[in-house]
Amino acid sequence: MSRASGLEAALTAFEDPAAKARDLLRLHRSWAHTHEVPAGARGVVARSWLRQTPEGDKISTPISDHALLARRERSRLLASVVPVLKDRLLPLAHEGLERFGVHPVARDRLLGIVERRCVEEANGASWQARTFRRLYDERGLDREAALREMTVRYRDHMHSNEPVHTWPVE
Repeated sequence: MSRASGLEAALTAFEDPAAKARDLLRLHRSWAHTHEVPAGARGVVARSWLRQTPEGDKISTPISDHALLARRERSRLLASVVPVLKDRLLPLAHEGLERFGVHPVARDRLLGIVERRCVEEANGASWQARTFRRLYDERGLDREAALREMTVRYRDHMHSNEPVHTWPVE
């Protein structure tokens, strides 16, 4: 992913995830203390932090489901692309992969995953948000414990090689 396209890799090849997590924690603590995004924070991370409302030295509780739905309704850009992707681009991809000689089982599995993600509006981020919300609100875990548990579950599901839209939100 290139910075020119506005996308940055969260983790580069051979980068130590634990070191990256420690660095991100350091950057977040700096932001939480000063309310200024420190140098070194990826753009997407900085924008996420800036959307939060600080309450003293603590980060506010996560956005409520109602507020999240209202925000999504105001910004339906992704939803407006889904019909184009599903009805136009997926059939073109199917044809192209078929012409290129990709095995039908592999082609259908991967394009099926893309289609289900479109239909269900599900991706890794939405799974993380729903899982965190359930752990935080319903199970009563504090923010740190809910994030830790969500991360452990994400890791476990990731290694199952099952598509994210099929992962349970427990």
